[in-house]
Amino acid sequence: MKAKACTKCRQWKARCDAADGPGGCSRCRSLNLTCVFDASFKRMSKGRRLQQMSNEIQQLRQALSNPAASNASTSPQQSEDTITVTADPGAWETSNLLQATSEGTVTSPSLQLLQPLPASSMSMSVLPASLPGPYRTLGEVNLSGVQVERYFKTYFARHHPSLPFKVSSESPDEVFSRSPLLFWVICAVASSWKQQSQLAPMVKAMIAETIHANSHSVDTIQALLIMCLWPFKTTRLSEDPAPFYCSIAIQMSLQLGLHRASQPYWPLRNGSLSGPSTVMLDTEIRLTTWLACYVVNQMQSSHLGVPSSISADANLLAAFGDPAVESVLSQLCRIYHLLMQSSWEISGNAPTLTGMLEPTTRLAMVKQHHKRLVALEQQHLARKGDVVRISLLYARLQLCSFALLDDVPLSDDVLDLARDAEVTACELIDLTYGMNLSIAPIHTRRAMCYAAFVLVRLLQLPFEVQREMLHDSIERVRQSLSTAVSAPDDISCKACTVLQELPYIENKHRSPPILSRMGASIFYDTLRVYWEHCLEKQMPEEYLDFDKFDWSALGM
Repeated sequence: MKAKACTKCRQWKARCDAADGPGGCSRCRSLNLTCVFDASFKRMSKGRRLQQMSNEIQQLRQALSNPAASNASTSPQQSEDTITVTADPGAWETSNLLQATSEGTVTSPSLQLLQPLPASSMSMSVLPASLPGPYRTLGEVNLSGVQVERYFKTYFARHHPSLPFKVSSESPDEVFSRSPLLFWVICAVASSWKQQSQLAPMVKAMIAETIHANSHSVDTIQALLIMCLWPFKTTRLSEDPAPFYCSIAIQMSLQLGLHRASQPYWPLRNGSLSGPSTVMLDTEIRLTTWLACYVVNQMQSSHLGVPSSISADANLLAAFGDPAVESVLSQLCRIYHLLMQSSWEISGNAPTLTGMLEPTTRLAMVKQHHKRLVALEQQHLARKGDVVRISLLYARLQLCSFALLDDVPLSDDVLDLARDAEVTACELIDLTYGMNLSIAPIHTRRAMCYAAFVLVRLLQLPFEVQREMLHDSIERVRQSLSTAVSAPDDISCKACTVLQELPYIENKHRSPPILSRMGASIFYDTLRVYWEHCLEKQMPEEYLDFDKFDWSALGM
């Protein structure tokens, strides 16, 4: 029985129009290929096709490195100093597998596309970095070899130390062959704002396609974690996909067995046992990637004021002291473990509607966890860089903030914690004031803003504080945030506007205080005061969108 569609169309799951005219289907004619009908043909899986593409690219690179082989395989019509995947129809087809959609059509380089490709489609060239011309292409963005090398050096020198999980390779070529998504994420994070804005929609589309793929890899998880710490610019925080990327990265890690990094795992594929993974990853890569998932998850949870979704079991706690883990990653794990543990005990697991302990018990718990934080600093954080210092000050500030909420009566303990909060917030602002926030992880900006909001709360409470110094520190936060403004409508610009007005707004208590957001309650409660002010002044709604909080639920 003759097949109704040719092998090429069956591979792409596309409609075959061979019966409409002589000479085969339009797709094969555009590629100058013979239209073959084979009833026994079976489609090749996406993972196998990608692996085949990677192998062919490696073979072409080897041919380029060997002049004799390169000259022998190059046709007379082809340029002597340029060999691309498009030299052979079969190789061209393989190199464009990522460029075709399930219904899409891939055409010859000399012809126009029969239909538009998705934004995430990639056109790849195998020109070596030393030769002129585009080295990698994504959509309409062309990167030269020099650009790619510079972006990778920038990322591993200035970004990666903030979350130093181990990677399989720092070579752009090897990273691309393993995971095009990780390659483009690194390039996007290290590129300029202009180029980042061009890459953003295509990288987001690549992430969506990768998430829905049949199989995943550690490289995909690492790409998602990078996007959580260096997200693309947004105009509204409700558009930030970082919490969802983090959750997906955690689920992928669990399914790949990263939470038991030293143990083998037998993943189920297509409903049958497939045996151990065909890719034998270094145990250190698996371990540090899982620890990075833990740190990013704690960062997201503390920022949003929600419980963490990763439990710190004995295996995870033991990994904090593993000699294979870099000190920065180990120190961040210890800090955020203690921070989220204290937040959960003080404001997440109490037998009240808000989850918050009663004021007297709460102050006692704050003092107890403050001692544990001091002990942690003495035992494990003797040598710490700025990345760890920012997280430590942020944890200490969140702990002190539990004493600054409206339901806590004035006492000596409260005054002591208020003074500690004032000193810690100013120290955190001084530390981050001179940093380049355009390349710093998003947590740096969040910690700085949190410190400013704590100072705003101190100005609103009936405490004796150095008001001029606090106003000056808040203004420094505004100046720092202004350096990270890439567009008039991005979230950093709106934060500058909010902080300009907040210190002078009176809390009129028109709505109940927010106590349900754990360590972030002071942040949301201060925004509640700003919301009331905006309603009274009838300000535009765009200044009221913060951190996915449904302000309409307050009934105002």
